[in-house]
Order: sequence, then structure tokens, then C-alpha cells
Amino acid sequence: MGSNQHVADQLEESRGLVVDATLEVVFQVAPDAWGRFGEAGKVTCRKLMDEHLGYLVQGLRYDSPQLFAAYVNWLTEMFTDMGFSRDHLSRTLHAFRSLLGTVLPPESAGIVDDFAKTGEVATLTKGPGLGHAVPLGEDAALYLDALLAGDRATATAQVMGLVDGGMPIKSIYLDVFQASQLELGRLWLSGGISVAQEHFCTAATQAIISLLYPSIFSGPRNGKSMVATSVGGEFHELGVRMVADFFELDGWSTYYLGADCPPPSIVTALRERKACLLCLSATMVSNLPGVAAVIQLVRSAFPASEVRIMVGGGPFNVAPGLWDSIGADGSACDAAAAVEEASSLVQ
Repeated sequence: MGSNQHVADQLEESRGLVVDATLEVVFQVAPDAWGRFGEAGKVTCRKLMDEHLGYLVQGLRYDSPQLFAAYVNWLTEMFTDMGFSRDHLSRTLHAFRSLLGTVLPPESAGIVDDFAKTGEVATLTKGPGLGHAVPLGEDAALYLDALLAGDRATATAQVMGLVDGGMPIKSIYLDVFQASQLELGRLWLSGGISVAQEHFCTAATQAIISLLYPSIFSGPRNGKSMVATSVGGEFHELGVRMVADFFELDGWSTYYLGADCPPPSIVTALRERKACLLCLSATMVSNLPGVAAVIQLVRSAFPASEVRIMVGGGPFNVAPGLWDSIGADGSACDAAAAVEEASSLVQ
């Protein structure tokens, strides 16, 4: 756990005060900009400031400026889409930092301020998107276009055409399903699509994946068993489901628990399945404490050598060392890398 744990706790305790005070300052320094959104704009601004503080708290807790940087990158895109200039964003972040000294002890306020500045200037590598630049990029683009149009039949035909043409299922998972889901997430975060569209596309992909299961579950077994799930409060399950399928393709006996699984049930599943590996997923930074809690519970129930723990999801992709800080044995950026990492963890 990071050395800034105590400061993170102090900031969390003052969360409401900081958010409300920052909100008032923001509306004072940019009344015309926010005024055009009316009361709804004020609600949105308060929500953004609360998220701002939440990302900063978790970044401090795990000594990871990258977590905060990821949020700032997203906030920059959102401000641009809402018609704000970079100056508005800078003033919002400055107002937030300037108020820390009013609710935190001087030393703690200084630590948070320095950490926030580090996160704001950090850079993140963005993916190439869909198209010619990635394997099966054109197929993934056609697949996602069909889903965004609400045409599940065409999307299904696109995938089954690849299967009939001899394309390996692993390639379809990584270069069509995963690539399109990443692009879908980017579109949702930037406001390019609605929540309903995101939910439809994800549900459709899950249904199409199920059509491939006869091939996935027909291979020989290697004698190893694993459990995969998302932590409580986490409802994004497609990524960890794809991870479980990759392990199945590699010969593992998999036990996929879905999303929002209670921690005691995870321990029970590990024991009943005699599993040697647990894969945990979290896509939201706010769910990191839940990941840590599950890890602690599993560690208290099994020797570390008996059950290895891998974590994955957005926070772990933007902060490469986060898996170690949270107490896991390893992490991976995608399903293929997860299987490879597991081979070195489980002998």
C-alpha cells in the first residue's frame, strides 16, 4: 500500500466539503460558460468534481499518478465536447487544488497538490482505433458499425463469416470483439453514443460469443482450474468473460461467476473447484477498494502458493504497477497476455 494512504483517507473524509466549495468557485470564475447549462449544468459539474476527487483519492491510495492522469485525459475530451476551452479546464483544476488547504492540514494539502499536478501532466498511450492500422481492423469496424445501427444479424454474419473462413477464434476475440469494445468505450466516454447504444452493443457481443462456445469448450483439458469474476459493484463483465474463454481454449477448466459477485462466494467457488488461479476484473477506479478486499479475503483463506491472483481492467492498464500495490500476483492487458502470465504464475 502506498505511503500516501493516510492523506488519501483525510481527503476522502473531506470529500463533500471540497466538492461543494470547488463548485461555488468554478461558477464564479466561469459563470457564462456554466450558466448556459442551467441547473442541469450545476448538477453535472458537481458530479465531475466528485469523480475528480474520487480518482485523486484512489491515485494517492495506490501511489499511482497514472490513475489520475487517465481521468484528466477523459475530462479534457469531455470539456472539449461540451464546448469548453482548455482554459476552463485549467481553471477548474486550479480551483480544486487551491481549496485543499482549507480542509486539509498544510503538509497533507501540499502532498495532494503535488500529486495532482503530477497526474495532470502525465501522458497516456492511446490505442490506434479501428481500421487498417490493426489486425482485422476493417472487420472490426464493419462489426461495430452494424451493432451501432442496431443490426445484430449483420454483426453476427460478419463474425460467422470469419469463423467459416478459418480465422482462429482467439484472433476474433482480440481483433474484433476486444477492439470494437475498446472503441465502443471511447465513444461512450466522449459522448459519441448513448448508454442505451453501449448496452445494446455489449449485450449483442455477449450473445454472439455464445455461438462460438461449442468450439471453445471442445478441446482437451490440462488439469488446471481457475475462477474468473468481477468484484462487487462492478457490472462490466464482458472483458473478464473473454479472459475466461481464453483460458478454456488453453485447456483450463474455467468457472466464470459473472459480475458483482459477493466476496465470500468467490472464496467458496475457489475451494469447491480446487482452483489454483483467480482472475479479478475492475473497470472503474472506484471499485479498486473492492478488489483489494477480495484479495485480502482470499489470502486469509488460502496460502499464496495455493491460489494465485491476477487482476485486470482499465485501471490496471493505465497504471502498470498497480497490481503489485493492490496485493495481486500479476496482471495482463488482454486475454492472451493473461493466459501467458498465468503459465508463469502457476506451475
